[in-house]
Amino acid sequence: MILSLLLLVLTLVVAFYHYAQGLFSATISAILVVLATVVAVGYHETLASLLLGTKFTEEAASMALAALFAVVYIIPRLAFDYLIPGNVRFPALVDKIGAGAMGLVAGLLSTGVLAVAAQALPFGPDVGYYARYAVADRTGTVMGTSQQQDVTLYDVTHSPTLNPDDEDHLWLHQDDLVMALAHKVSDGGSLEGDQRLGCVHPDYLAELFGQRLGIQIGADRTMPMAALSVSNVYVVASPPAQATPDQPSPAPGPLTQIDGEPSSLRSPEEQVQPVLQPADPQQQALLVVRMGIIPSKNVADTDGLFRFSPGSIRLVAGRCDSSGVDVADYHPIAILNRKGIAVYCRIDDFLLASTNGARTIDLIFQVDKDRVFGAGAKDPPYHLVPGTFLEVKRYAMTELSGKKVVYGPPTSRDRESVVQKPQIAKAIADSPIQPLMGVATAAKPAPGSPLGTTALRFLDISISNKLFAPIDAHSANPSGTVQSSNLKGDWANRQWARLAVLRGTLSTALNSPGTNPIDQLSVNEGQVLVQIHCTVASLEDQRHLWDWGSRLSSYSLIDSEDKSYTIAGAWVHYVAKAQTSMVVTLRNLDSRGNLQPIPSQSGGNITEMEVWLAFEVPIGKTIAELDIGRNAALENLGFQAVPPPATRK
Repeated sequence: MILSLLLLVLTLVVAFYHYAQGLFSATISAILVVLATVVAVGYHETLASLLLGTKFTEEAASMALAALFAVVYIIPRLAFDYLIPGNVRFPALVDKIGAGAMGLVAGLLSTGVLAVAAQALPFGPDVGYYARYAVADRTGTVMGTSQQQDVTLYDVTHSPTLNPDDEDHLWLHQDDLVMALAHKVSDGGSLEGDQRLGCVHPDYLAELFGQRLGIQIGADRTMPMAALSVSNVYVVASPPAQATPDQPSPAPGPLTQIDGEPSSLRSPEEQVQPVLQPADPQQQALLVVRMGIIPSKNVADTDGLFRFSPGSIRLVAGRCDSSGVDVADYHPIAILNRKGIAVYCRIDDFLLASTNGARTIDLIFQVDKDRVFGAGAKDPPYHLVPGTFLEVKRYAMTELSGKKVVYGPPTSRDRESVVQKPQIAKAIADSPIQPLMGVATAAKPAPGSPLGTTALRFLDISISNKLFAPIDAHSANPSGTVQSSNLKGDWANRQWARLAVLRGTLSTALNSPGTNPIDQLSVNEGQVLVQIHCTVASLEDQRHLWDWGSRLSSYSLIDSEDKSYTIAGAWVHYVAKAQTSMVVTLRNLDSRGNLQPIPSQSGGNITEMEVWLAFEVPIGKTIAELDIGRNAALENLGFQAVPPPATRK
């Protein structure tokens, strides 16, 4: 424990210095140290907020704590030394013993502040070989049962949670002393304010330790507040085996559970149970917080990944009123997959999420009902107690006070959520969907249903390899290529294999002079072309009318087996200035290239607009949903990809 040894030496140095100064000077110094300590702990987060967004964001809390302590101590100390240059004489024995005692107080508190500041820095789990909770040392821990499975792990917590039995302390407990003093003056003491320290930081040292877990050195340890949102909060339940008058409502849990890491990365003793349910269903519940991560500056690392861990997330809830403080930190114990499967995670697991779009992550917490929902809470709908909030990576917080809690959650539209290792992703894909109590089955999309957040609205889905209008190939040949200022394409056997109408062109021009008008599209053997016909919600906002066309390559259909089919083409029919125009983009169905986007079209105010999205799908597949950027835009399609009866062979 290098940190403990260093702090011990510094404590003795400070104590000896004050011993040499005498009782009067040492007493003044000790009083100022006490004042500086409580002010620094109580207000360092306010000062740290001024450094957010700068290159010191990661170190802001530590720097603010040290700076506040130094300023509050040094300036009054210099003033006292100037105003009272002399000393007060005491009997020698009293002077030496008293000075030494005051010096020890000053030494313990000042080094305690230093210890807290050190633990707030973006280090790994240990700081100077000191960790708040027991972890595997640098020699590593071998996991697995065979030579192929053995993996050397280090800096891994002994327990999957912050187990009090694994808690460790500095030799002189300086950091504990500092936090105990700060809590004392905040809760009914001289520095009590509108918000007690214990209501926000029930265990600040454990919190700092958790923030250093599961995130690589050099990765972002903080996140801006604007990037975090919470849409809803749910409680997980399943129907009782047999309803009785004594138990008419659903009982909590269980959820189907799998481990989020390969077994080679777990100790043989750490076996993940196939079901997840509260340890005490009468007193505890599984709470799901639907967290949204919005891509913005300082959210992702340079590789576009958002790194976090259960230790870096805490749900803070409990009683904080005139009757006392009973607040606790809760960390996620699993991530709920969109199929209703709980993916288990330790407090120090490394978790990743892509920021190629907004992410939705369902966090599962095991909470105490009385503390989180209030005393006497029986059945949903619950309401979270006042003062409840979610904190992610230290600085991103969202208030959840009084938020309604119902059964759920409904299926997340985010298909990507947390990035999983290939073997875990396969295990999830092979698992059946697990319906949750209180979640209604999604209805089939009706005409007018929105396509995610786009301006498009669903009309119908069909099997067809036809364009809505023919396009002239300008050649009587059965196969060929056309290249013009606004039209490029290849056709064979009177079927377009590749086609691009580069700009909105009048339909009459595309169909004139009518040498070889073609409306058929080439489709590979064993495939059908699924077309989703859309309109737009409103033509009033012309500025964003074409936004959907800029990200066509992110559109895909998902079948009932969770297989994805990227978009093959899109075409638009629109009317502007009483003239009908057409835009088409169709990739070669034999290639794997991304579809070219459809840019915003000029030419006047648009008064009518229809859109067709085309996907090539193997015959016999059942289409479940349409995705845009790995987020479900249309769910529960239940559409069979089979040729129409009239064209079946």
